[in-house]
Amino acid sequence: DLHVVHKRSRPLAVASRQLALGMDTARRLDALEWLVQAFEIIDVPDAQLFAAFGLLDRFAAAAPAPISAGPAAFSLVLAAMLVALKVGGTQRHLDRAKKLVVETLGSPRPWAAVRSAEQQILRRLGFRACTPTARDLLDRLLRDALAQVLRRPPRDGNAWDAEAFARCETLARYLLE
Repeated sequence: DLHVVHKRSRPLAVASRQLALGMDTARRLDALEWLVQAFEIIDVPDAQLFAAFGLLDRFAAAAPAPISAGPAAFSLVLAAMLVALKVGGTQRHLDRAKKLVVETLGSPRPWAAVRSAEQQILRRLGFRACTPTARDLLDRLLRDALAQVLRRPPRDGNAWDAEAFARCETLARYLLE
């Protein structure tokens, strides 16, 4: 049921004062500047930048104590970038980001700290692996539509008739929005 999935994946309600408690203005600005530069280097759309910074803000707002500066804080910034790209980016963008992480940290094996930070972000924000993405919904729609077309003989040589289009129209519009 789509309504149940929506309720389970609803974003956290965060007040602006909670954002200020989790990460001070200077650290937020530093994180934003680094993310902007990183996303320009790997040539990723701004929507992914907003998603990464939003994840970082929500994580900081839900933190029991302010996030301090240092390697752990930088790992959180990198983790937010990677999580945003894993969810909404392409494999090419993700590969470029991983290369940037290795170059930035100066280590060929920086993944322990970054993976730990990714897990912290996902746990604190209540990530649920069962929440489908728009891609999951579209894949399911196409699989079901193609299965129906293959089960019945085509009318007038056209496998995609008006009935099939009508059934797919609403969900397709939802996914595109």
